[in-house]
Amino acid sequence: MNKIHHIVVASAFVVATAMLSGPGAAESFPPIRNQTVNTECGDCHMAFFAEMLPRGSWLKILNNLENHYGEDASIEPALLNEVITFHTSRASDVLNSRGARKWRKGLKKGEMPDRITTAPRFIRKHDGNDFRYMWKKYKVTSNVDCVACHRDANKGLFDDD
Repeated sequence: MNKIHHIVVASAFVVATAMLSGPGAAESFPPIRNQTVNTECGDCHMAFFAEMLPRGSWLKILNNLENHYGEDASIEPALLNEVITFHTSRASDVLNSRGARKWRKGLKKGEMPDRITTAPRFIRKHDGNDFRYMWKKYKVTSNVDCVACHRDANKGLFDDD
């Protein structure tokens, strides 16, 4: 009986530790498995997770690709429809996943940030001296160079939550 008790306690400790230190403890999103999104968005920058912005933001961004932050990122209409459908069906105000809830927290009703870097969650996580230090340490090239600090960002894992 005593041996079984120790095994149960040890097993519970291992499971609890794994839950606290694994992806569930970090900011995480399901990997993007849509090849069109990965190709069309990922050719220029990391393919961003739909849960990071509300539906209206994605519509505003994706329906203006001819002026995508100073670049013409236009794509064929059929591909654009696929990218829009992907993002708007998984937006932060559509899903109720842990990541979506975190990214919609702090948004005022009807607020639609025009980029991920202006979303309240991004600002909260990347403000202050720590961020400026990390920017220099990892030689970050821009606000959207997520993988410079978050090595598994392309897999949906942001390890410093």
